[in-house]
Amino acid sequence: MPDDFYRMTLKEAILKGESWQINQSLEWERTRYLSTITKNAGIVARGGRVSGLDQPTDLFSLPQDKVLRGAASKARKSTVEKFKAFFQKAKERGVDFKDTPNFEKLKESHG
Repeated sequence: MPDDFYRMTLKEAILKGESWQINQSLEWERTRYLSTITKNAGIVARGGRVSGLDQPTDLFSLPQDKVLRGAASKARKSTVEKFKAFFQKAKERGVDFKDTPNFEKLKESHG
């Protein structure tokens, strides 16, 4: 095992470290989910309300939660107006579209 480490290039050592970190994060994620399932099962077994069950993120936070929250907040910033502006800009630059979206219908369905 130590011989393997000394034979690695710097890139391989960095990738091995990242792989270890990802595996540790997944193990903690599994622990958090199993703990939540156990806790919620106990609440239901004692006659608790099903609507008041905890989510895994309520028990404790993990480093990957910050990444997921950041991605979710960025994903929500898209609007129909932004899509329309993007579409118009692409059309002005010469992109040929088969159909033009019905932006009014999109506003109704997507707010």
